[in-house]
Order: sequence, then C-alpha cells, then structure tokens
Amino acid sequence: MSTNSLYRIIQTDVCEIRIDYQNTPSFKILGVCMMSKLENMPQMSKEGKETNEKNAILDSIESNIHNYFFHGTPLVVDMKLLFMEQISPYYRKVLETLYDKVTHGKIITYQRLAELTGNPKASRAVGTAMALNPFPLIVPCHRVIKSDFSLGNFGSGVKLKLYLLENEIGKNSFKNFSLTNKKVLV
Repeated sequence: MSTNSLYRIIQTDVCEIRIDYQNTPSFKILGVCMMSKLENMPQMSKEGKETNEKNAILDSIESNIHNYFFHGTPLVVDMKLLFMEQISPYYRKVLETLYDKVTHGKIITYQRLAELTGNPKASRAVGTAMALNPFPLIVPCHRVIKSDFSLGNFGSGVKLKLYLLENEIGKNSFKNFSLTNKKVLV
C-alpha cells in the first residue's frame, strides 16, 4: 500500500482485518488484509497510517463486517468503492464475476468460475486471480474450491477459509476439508 494510505484494523474472534483506503480525491478501498487467529500467521504490515477517525462509509463497512462474523448476515460492499484500476483486465473480470455470481451461501470451483468468465481453460489463471485478490472477504475468494470439492488454498489460511464457509453455508458442510453439501455449488 502507499505510504499515503490510511488503514483501520477490525478485530473479530477469528481474524484481524486491515482495510487500507484513501479519502481523496474520493473514498476508495485500496486493499484488505486478513490475518487468521486460527493459525500461526506472520504479522501485518504497519505501512500507512492507522486511524479510527469518523468515516461514514468505513463505519458502515465495519458494521457490516461485524454483522457478518457475529450474526452470519451477508457482507455487501459496493464494488464501486474498490480500487479495481490496479488489477489486470482478466483478473478484474474474474473478481467481478465472482462478486456478481457467487452470493453468500454459495460456492464455486475454479473451473466453473473460469467457464463463467468465458475462458473455460483458465482455471489456473482463476487460481492466480484468487491468490492476488486485494479484497478478500469483500470479493469472496474463500468461496472458490477445487474441482474435487476440497478447499484448496487461502492466503489467510485454510482453517479460516473453512470457518468462513461454514459460517455462510452451515456447520459440518465439510468433512476432512472436502465439501459434502453439493447443493451450494454455483
């Protein structure tokens, strides 16, 4: 993140979420970082300036995040608030497709997401787009799993991915990190 960026830390029971943003010329989320408390993860960068100043947009996002974690409500953040200009065209298409098509309580495979972007042979590129996703949780890369229905990777750790998915689709939806309820697939 730019050293001119501001950030806010949001604490939950299972992770710490850092939202980097700018206020000028207009409010934009520059990136989101999630650090799992369920696994031993490296510390977050301290680059930028931490602030808890009043910001109606960010306060609303923080409230939505708390409702997501503590009440299981869908997390909805307007994509127009995300600084998508930093992302290559195909990866942007992947993230936008994921955001639009895979709603709370649904899961998709890397292969199916590639198909929805119009490039059915691009499942590895989809995986790279998920790994490089600067907005995890908001653009829900945790909802993308492997074709064999196993979880696959997640930048904030597989235990957090499992927690997020079970928070959305129900406890015991996975056995040995593999999806058991196929009805939730897109």
